[in-house]
Amino acid sequence: MFRFTNYREIPGANYKDPVIWGGPWLERSQFVEHELAQLQWVLREWGIRGDDPFAIPCGAFQGMAEVPLERWDVTTEDGTPVYSIWTYMVDSGAVWAYGTATLVGQIIQFGGEFEDEGLAAALEESRKAAREANPDMPLPDSFD
Repeated sequence: MFRFTNYREIPGANYKDPVIWGGPWLERSQFVEHELAQLQWVLREWGIRGDDPFAIPCGAFQGMAEVPLERWDVTTEDGTPVYSIWTYMVDSGAVWAYGTATLVGQIIQFGGEFEDEGLAAALEESRKAAREANPDMPLPDSFD
């Protein structure tokens, strides 16, 4: 059984405020070192271009900046981190081997796409158990 830990959220930006929408959405302090390669992957996946992700204005994120970017570490029961999960655009996300940019699964339209179906099933079982234990805990929507 896995645990979802270290939840971090970058709130969506106010697209109605031209000053906010014209400024950067992301800040370097919001990311640990190994997440920078993961961030670059997400930006490439969404076709967002720019050498410095922390200088890209909110409006260039094509709506991605309107909703929260959420992240979790997934640990074993003894607390060893094994995966990083990001969700963005409400129904999309990515799952990486912890501390790397090695993609092990994706969340597409609220569902999981994994080569290792056993991993997807284990994540989903763990997600359901976490939801049952704490209904208010922020969690990804599904890995099915």
